[in-house]
Amino acid sequence: MANRKENAPTASLSCLRTDFEVVSADDRRLSCSLWITLEDVLRKDSLNKPLVLYSHGNASCRLEALPHVAPLLILGISVAAFDASGSGHSDGEYVTLGHREAADVAAVGRHLIATGRATKIALFGRSMGGVASILAAARHADFGGVAKCVVADSPFASLNGLVDDLARNTAYTAFRAPKPADLEKMHKPIDANFVANANGLAQASTRSPRSPSSDIKASLPSNRTCGIGGNDSSSWLNSFPNMTTALNARSSLAEAAARAAIDSVRAEVTRRAGFEVDDVNALHAIDCLDCPLLLIAAENDTLIPPRANAGQLLERYFQRRNVVTKRSLKQRLEAQLVLVKGGHNAKRPALANRKAYYFLCRHLLDLRESPKALRDKLQLLNAFPQHLGAAAMPWQYSQPLKRPGTSTPKATKVTAATEDAPFVSGMTQERQQRAMNTVTNLFYI
Repeated sequence: MANRKENAPTASLSCLRTDFEVVSADDRRLSCSLWITLEDVLRKDSLNKPLVLYSHGNASCRLEALPHVAPLLILGISVAAFDASGSGHSDGEYVTLGHREAADVAAVGRHLIATGRATKIALFGRSMGGVASILAAARHADFGGVAKCVVADSPFASLNGLVDDLARNTAYTAFRAPKPADLEKMHKPIDANFVANANGLAQASTRSPRSPSSDIKASLPSNRTCGIGGNDSSSWLNSFPNMTTALNARSSLAEAAARAAIDSVRAEVTRRAGFEVDDVNALHAIDCLDCPLLLIAAENDTLIPPRANAGQLLERYFQRRNVVTKRSLKQRLEAQLVLVKGGHNAKRPALANRKAYYFLCRHLLDLRESPKALRDKLQLLNAFPQHLGAAAMPWQYSQPLKRPGTSTPKATKVTAATEDAPFVSGMTQERQQRAMNTVTNLFYI
């Protein structure tokens, strides 16, 4: 265990970072960090604090939590983060995109409660970490009771759906075949009207006898043939039978190739990582989630399209809320969807971060019934505006490594894992594109 004093950019805010280890349910060593204010340490008030447990995304580590540390400490909330199994300094050879990571969240949460480092916990995660947070809150309610709330940035609805979408989209593009209507619908841009309709689903059952999903379904395009257009386009194509036959043949080849790729991926995941793709399903976990949920989605996210993922999760959440009869549980069920500009790896704007901190304060600090106290608490952030728009993306952190015996780190191009190379963590657009190119090359043999 190591303690380090870390100064934020403003002199008036200092914190103490404590590094520690936790053993996961499958005996893997997890490397963790806890941040508390130096003021709390001096007041001997470092224990029994409300805490946010942050879970990082794929190709990342606990450094991803750093941009959120200062704002949350300012608000009186401690922060903990960990390297999930197979990431950072923790044990494990493979990441499981939420399967083992959910158990890791639960293990770290239980440790923090048992050691008195937190009285209540909220979960915050991005991408894979967002899915792990939802799964942990739904499956593992034994770390200090149900999580007070969950903030999930860019989570996918299910791993099976993510694999299916990636393989089919790539196959149809490679074979230059028109995409079917279901793929087009999944990638239809999400807009403010969709968010407004989805956020209003909780009242849908009292407004009219429509099903909770009717608002979302109404915003989807009508059925289309071969993904090219409506009935007029279909009639136009029918006048060119040779073209229609060729397009149908390409579509059949693309679908067959995608199915083969999906089956191969599923088998390889089971063989190497020891779990089933179907095991990672946040959509099913929503049915057991008994706490407030804040979803953040980027409108141009091509990796995890918001309509098919965050949109589905929100719809499922409110479908469940509408059938809950227990009043105490119904009062806890509250969800929001925040739409931001950019893609999966884009920097989140200060306003989105502020909404996340507002949500965490409201539920973690039990200020739901005290709007004035909540406003006063958030006013503290105005004194530290630089912390709300972090220079680095919340999931990308780069810092030169300092060589022993030198006073200044040597900045070099990242070419290999050497002492002189900067340490870079997080899924970047370049890394995402490399992964997409690898998948695309499978269909160009």
